[in-house]
Amino acid sequence: RVLVKRWSGSAWVQMGAQLNTTPATTVAFIITRIAIDGGDRPVVSYLQVEGGINKLYVRRLEGGQWVLLGSAALNVTTGNAQNPVVAIGDNDRPIVAWSENNQIRVKRYDNAAGAWSTLGPATVAFSAQVAMATQGGVPYLAWGEFTSQSGNASNFTVTAASYDEATQAWPQLVSDFRSQTNVPNASIAVPAAGELYVVHGQL
Repeated sequence: RVLVKRWSGSAWVQMGAQLNTTPATTVAFIITRIAIDGGDRPVVSYLQVEGGINKLYVRRLEGGQWVLLGSAALNVTTGNAQNPVVAIGDNDRPIVAWSENNQIRVKRYDNAAGAWSTLGPATVAFSAQVAMATQGGVPYLAWGEFTSQSGNASNFTVTAASYDEATQAWPQLVSDFRSQTNVPNASIAVPAAGELYVVHGQL
């Protein structure tokens, strides 16, 4: 089950009912992320298994109920959604990034239209993992992108990008970060001044 609890100051209080409508087949598929919008409403992205496929959904707590954002799963293909992350953009619009068929995809929810739209091209980059942060409503991504194979190790370059609303593109920041590992994880944070912080593992 996918559950959300809030610390009241003395105890953990469950918020609403469980979010997923079908159970996961294994614990590994219960991948959840949470963000808080300007109205102090939690927004949660999670995976649930349907027909043997990991489907990606997002719900927001409204009036004590977990409301589904959009009318269907966010998956673009029949492939599995993997490693979703969620953040809040301008005008309290939730943004979700995830990997599907080893391609990074990003969508933003339009609160007025009640629908998701793709940010930029259908696929941003080749990676099985992505991290995301927002600053001033602008989303930033970081990921480890496969570059080569060296013996039993895979070599990755850690890359970052920010979304350009005018061109609807993700201009990438050239990076010399190198990570020789089979787990190309990265995380990103963006302070108000605009400089990027990226943390990653390296061997």
